[in-house]
Amino acid sequence: MKTGRTGERRRTLIAVDGSIACLDSYREFLDEDYDLIVCKRGMDALRIIEARPIDLLITGMYLEDMTGMNLLVTKNRGVFKDIPVLMISGGTEFETEELAHIYGVQGYLRKPVRRDTLREKIQGLLREKEQ
Repeated sequence: MKTGRTGERRRTLIAVDGSIACLDSYREFLDEDYDLIVCKRGMDALRIIEARPIDLLITGMYLEDMTGMNLLVTKNRGVFKDIPVLMISGGTEFETEELAHIYGVQGYLRKPVRRDTLREKIQGLLREKEQ
């Protein structure tokens, strides 16, 4: 079992976004403390989630093959519906955030995302999952 800097079990996160630049930022921000899997396609993310334990899903609104909302609908129907979700969107509409929460998003951030903001939000969601 891999451990992070604190000696705790390293959590496995999956980040799915249609933007390579966003995925690269997530790698830079998170690789040190988490086992991070990145992909551009929602279907790839769903296959990975089915194949191995995932502690948290990070998704953008626009993926290569579907929207983040489509990914959530599919995820919520499966056996992995209990995985917490953080949506990161470049959209400015309040309705987008409200709709994301209706679809089961536990955390929502707007792009651009700062490293410390992202890390704090992830830590909070993982703590909530453990309770």
